[in-house]
Amino acid sequence: VEQLLERGADVDVQDSGGTTPLHNAAISNASEVAELLLNRGADVNVQDVVGNTPLHNAASNNASSEAAEVLLDHGVDVNVQNNDGNTPLDLARRGDASETVELLLNRGAITSTQPKNRRVGVILGVIILLFLCFMIFVLVSP
Repeated sequence: VEQLLERGADVDVQDSGGTTPLHNAAISNASEVAELLLNRGADVNVQDVVGNTPLHNAASNNASSEAAEVLLDHGVDVNVQNNDGNTPLDLARRGDASETVELLLNRGAITSTQPKNRRVGVILGVIILLFLCFMIFVLVSP
């Protein structure tokens, strides 16, 4: 990796899914590679096409929290939500990554009981609208 970077490799290059080398280092728990990429200017808050940051990837890997700690040391947004409304803390909890859960909470992760899926509000709105249309139809029909 060092040799590639010395030859001018783009640290923030994304594949078709928006995944960067930092995403890959995070999910592999390659903390030394993550540190190297970040020291070369990699965007710690870069999101892939589903909104996952490298911290989402690190949090979903329950092997160790080393990569997550490196990302946090470099100022990653601990509370960023992906496209499904999940934070890194949500993914760590879902994966039973207790060490990472503790790290994220100690670094300011917010716990919330509110639904995070952004689509929930839209879906509820459509259901209410359909119900109101049905009620109007029933009341107006002879």
